[in-house]
Amino acid sequence: MIATGLGLAAVGPFAGLTVPVAAALVISGIGAGVLQTVGPAIAAEKVHPEERGDALALTGTFRATALFLSPLAMAGLVTLTPVTAALLAAGLLIITPAATPWRSNKDGD
Repeated sequence: MIATGLGLAAVGPFAGLTVPVAAALVISGIGAGVLQTVGPAIAAEKVHPEERGDALALTGTFRATALFLSPLAMAGLVTLTPVTAALLAAGLLIITPAATPWRSNKDGD
């Protein structure tokens, strides 16, 4: 998740440079691909076997909703701010959930 957010956040500042943007998008794409694959596996593993179908359905519903609403949210954000700021904000929003549990787990140890 952090790779996805960092890759997306890096696209804006490097908008005029092809190679850094391509590298940032590759990093973002790899992170997103890992999330698409690992997310349902984690959901299925963390529930009782008889609840796996519900967990996978809920995970799929959430992912489909996010895939539908994310472009709409970015379009709205781009109308209010420059593209560079919008990409940076989106990248930071993606990173935040991944960074937050890490800190809270660290404090609990």
